[in-house]
Amino acid sequence: LGGHEKKATFATFHPCADGVIASTSWDLTLRLWDVQQGEKQRVPLSDQAFHVAWSPNGESIAVTTKDKQLSVLDPRQPNSAVTMAIHEGARATKLCWIGDNRILTTGSSKGASGEREMAMWDVRQPGPPLKLLAIDQGSGALHAWYDEGTSLLFVGGKGDGNIRYYEVEDTEFHFLSAFQTTEPQKGLDFVPKRFLDLGKKEVMRALKVENSALVAIPFKHPRKSDAFQADIYPPCFAGVPSIPAPEWLPGK
Repeated sequence: LGGHEKKATFATFHPCADGVIASTSWDLTLRLWDVQQGEKQRVPLSDQAFHVAWSPNGESIAVTTKDKQLSVLDPRQPNSAVTMAIHEGARATKLCWIGDNRILTTGSSKGASGEREMAMWDVRQPGPPLKLLAIDQGSGALHAWYDEGTSLLFVGGKGDGNIRYYEVEDTEFHFLSAFQTTEPQKGLDFVPKRFLDLGKKEVMRALKVENSALVAIPFKHPRKSDAFQADIYPPCFAGVPSIPAPEWLPGK
């Protein structure tokens, strides 16, 4: 696929539509692609993209940009964009969806010693954050991952040695604990739920990139029963497309 006029920065597959990709570039555009037919739509961005993520149901895509904005839109209808001013600090802003209508962003407060922080937003009601939480004065950008099945939120940053995790209840973040090491992480992500070890009560598994190793970090529920725990393993995303691109792109 070719079309961006400058370096591509992000590319992410649609969670439900087969072969649909959204990408961003230093040419300040968000582009929608059908992998079989090429570019289908382009949307101008106000500044360089810092992060891009589809909503779980695939109806919307969210973008954070260098000018401290969060934009949410259906890329098939570029005029549908909703924009909100987010973190005032200079650190890169990242995002993750909490369900289909709320978004969590990470960034920093204003000032030379701005604290790293995270905030929750309702895309149906643009305005002030539902919740704003200061975290620390670390130097790296924070990334967040949300598990809808357990309502757990995991937060970690490049260069950090820890991964904090919270329970999300309505608009509140309840700090639970943190995985801590002395080895800083160069990269961090989580495996899909279908690869977890249910027999060991594993609810999430992180993959941490260190200087010379890739380390798996399991997060387990403390229950001692050997029986299957249906309440902590509700139905989850299977990774299988539910609609072909030619049907989704026109608006189905």
